[in-house]
Amino acid sequence: MGKIVVDGAQCQCDQGDAPSALTGSAPPLAVDGPPVVLQPDNQVLPFGQCKSPDNPDVKKAGGPVPCSPIIPAPWNPVSTKVMATKKPMVLDSSQLMCQWKGNITIADPGQTKVDAS
Repeated sequence: MGKIVVDGAQCQCDQGDAPSALTGSAPPLAVDGPPVVLQPDNQVLPFGQCKSPDNPDVKKAGGPVPCSPIIPAPWNPVSTKVMATKKPMVLDSSQLMCQWKGNITIADPGQTKVDAS
């Protein structure tokens, strides 16, 4: 399975030039300290500069522009065994896709003790 992702976890977009951090569940549900990140928690902070050729602002500017991630779908895959408030928990193997074709992955889940297996 994998490690459960918590508030403050580091993520990266392959179309951005800087890492970002995640915010956990609200109301918070803690695992080993920080709140967990649940499947619907797909709001991510910007990843520095976006270089995606699918982003119309990048095309218009002719190069990288400030990142404004638009996430149309939830995290996938997620835990099929561990749920919180009837919502699956995000794992260190979970990914998001940005509307501009950026692949967002977990670089550091924010904790190392709690596994979803």
